[in-house]
Amino acid sequence: MQHKFKFSWWQILLIIVGGLCLVVIIGLVARHIYWQQYYKKHPPYCYNCYENTSFYSKLSDDIELRYVHDCWSCDKLIFNSHTHRLANRTPVRWIMQGKDSLAVAAIAGQRGYINRFTGKQVLPFIYTRAWVFSEGIAAVTDSADNLLFIAPDGKMAIDKSFSYDPAMRYEGYVFHGGHCIMTVGKRYGLIDRTGAWRLGPNYDCICWRGRYWELKTDDNIVLLDTSLNTIVPKQKAIESRIYDNAGWDSGWNILVEIPNKPSKLYSPSGRLLSDKLYHRVESLRYDTDEDGNGGKVSACMYYMNLCGQVGLLDRKGRQLTDALYCDIKALDYNVFQATLTEFPNPIYVL
Repeated sequence: MQHKFKFSWWQILLIIVGGLCLVVIIGLVARHIYWQQYYKKHPPYCYNCYENTSFYSKLSDDIELRYVHDCWSCDKLIFNSHTHRLANRTPVRWIMQGKDSLAVAAIAGQRGYINRFTGKQVLPFIYTRAWVFSEGIAAVTDSADNLLFIAPDGKMAIDKSFSYDPAMRYEGYVFHGGHCIMTVGKRYGLIDRTGAWRLGPNYDCICWRGRYWELKTDDNIVLLDTSLNTIVPKQKAIESRIYDNAGWDSGWNILVEIPNKPSKLYSPSGRLLSDKLYHRVESLRYDTDEDGNGGKVSACMYYMNLCGQVGLLDRKGRQLTDALYCDIKALDYNVFQATLTEFPNPIYVL
């Protein structure tokens, strides 16, 4: 006897819905297993090698990023320590924050933005790369590697796109004083908040030094303030940096490291304070058979610039040689052994 199964319309609908739910569950489980295996092969430090990421466990007073079961290779959860509840149920790989309320959050292959004071999602995970908000603007890239600048609501802040340069992944596309570094090929320039070039891409490198811009071309540097006015003119130098608590009138100054020379010190307005700034100055002693007190003092002293190179000074502090050497030793009162950085064999300076 043959039995025929007859189903009503609501039973057929229930079977279809149940089948779809089962497919979704299987898909979610498979996705979870896949990404957990992926994370085991690609631990967090690998992500830091490729993008400008800094891991912060503390996002604000109440919001923090917590590991699950001490699993460093797994996703983290955004937790509210005040309410003792999850602030966001989306697990993230890492979070990068600046001074703005919005912080970059990463899941596998995608970037979005969360509010670091509430932990809530603000902009979805639709970007392939993202940088922190600066002066109300953030840089992101889309799936075609177009570099875009967005506002906190996700809308375009600059009505044009640029080409992403992997060399900028550490420096970041961040605005300082209304200007942002932009590249064309291997040349650097500065754009303003409208996307217009304020300095064309004519430089080998541009760096933001915290309070001023350093522009470098063919081993020469020039320093500009935030309004792009020259504060230190073009000169041959290795690099510059902020020099705090230098004992001068202002709270900070600009140190410029000159190759084979003593360093120079400038005020924030560009006034030269010193062109003979040494890292260290010491007397040179040579051994004698008669003296048992650590040797006699030679006719010269040696100085070291802030690049670690050394040269000779006379006893009155006048410079006798450039800082061409990596080491100098006294052999006699007027004889010195100097070792060049490039060559292992010493030479003698009389």
